[in-house]
Amino acid sequence: MLKEGGGLFVTTLKSAITGFHAHQILIDDPIKVSAMNSKAERNLVNQNFKESVLSRLQDNKSNITILMQRLGDEDLCGFLLDKKNFESHIIDEWKQISLKAINKERETYTIGDYNHIREPNTPLFPQRHNNKDLELLKLQMGEDEFSTQYLQEPMVSEAGFFELAYFKEIPSYECQNQNLYIFVDSALSLNANADNRAIVLIGVENYENTLRYVVRDCVFGIWEESQTIQELISLMLDNPKAKVYIESDGGGLTLERLLLSELVRVNNQRKTNAQSQITNSIKCYTPSRKVSKIEKIKALKPFYNTGFLVFLHNTRGLAQIKKELLGFNPAKPFRKDDCIDCIASCVAHSEVIAPSFGAKAKESKSPIERLRQKARSQRVAWNF
Repeated sequence: MLKEGGGLFVTTLKSAITGFHAHQILIDDPIKVSAMNSKAERNLVNQNFKESVLSRLQDNKSNITILMQRLGDEDLCGFLLDKKNFESHIIDEWKQISLKAINKERETYTIGDYNHIREPNTPLFPQRHNNKDLELLKLQMGEDEFSTQYLQEPMVSEAGFFELAYFKEIPSYECQNQNLYIFVDSALSLNANADNRAIVLIGVENYENTLRYVVRDCVFGIWEESQTIQELISLMLDNPKAKVYIESDGGGLTLERLLLSELVRVNNQRKTNAQSQITNSIKCYTPSRKVSKIEKIKALKPFYNTGFLVFLHNTRGLAQIKKELLGFNPAKPFRKDDCIDCIASCVAHSEVIAPSFGAKAKESKSPIERLRQKARSQRVAWNF
């Protein structure tokens, strides 16, 4: 405590802040680079800030200053600027000052009456890193890490685990007779705004004496349960034979209960309008505890590389799926992977199978093959 009446209190973001209010809160490097790989560590820092630090301001004129380098989309700055965590008007209160190691465009810094103009491609601290040094750093660190830590722009480019060359799109006429499955990744928390939701529609068919998985549709977003249910019911209406699987973790059990309640209301309304009922089977399942999410996604690689995991050319969410696949890096599990996690859950599930070889073999032929067979059967020939 100072004799003038003020004081200084020093702690970490992982510790509780109680019995103390401040006019100025300074936060320096809230999380280590190595800790970014742990979702638990990220959540501990972010939630402690939200629940403890924000409530420790002395009055409405007090402020918080965060000094840090960017480490990813889910670091403290990313958390504070994410609309799924805070309302837009709260996010707009933050003033961002981004000091890039090297700038692509002309920048002007203003402090009171003082202005400093920084021309394009000017190193921030040339005595430490000149242009040549920064280029060497980029080569050593890689494009992603350099952009994130030195340009303060979190970036996810192709990580190399899933290669673009193996990303295969097919037209609908190449599809065989399929069993359809809808898989739902509701969220990792019961909080409506905790995580992205993802819903995928996958067709499973017999192809070259084994199973081929065809991603037919994918919707995703930051939804509350009510919107998730509407997206799911819409997909069920379009695919009445598809079986629905909802992961029980997090909000899955709640989502299933709300979905069943909404289906009662929707089916009663459809009955009044003389429309067919929604009769898709719905199952809430518990994922295996023996296989982590990262290992489950890694298991997609053999299917992806050999053409047994393909994508309809007009699939919704195709750009997002491609982005997640090409950006997937097992060493950095904090990257966005909601859609491919949902796909991996479907591929890994023991109840996901193709139609039996003996059932309706005629239907298993592609539309092109059926046309050829019809033409051959109608061919005019001489009988002797």
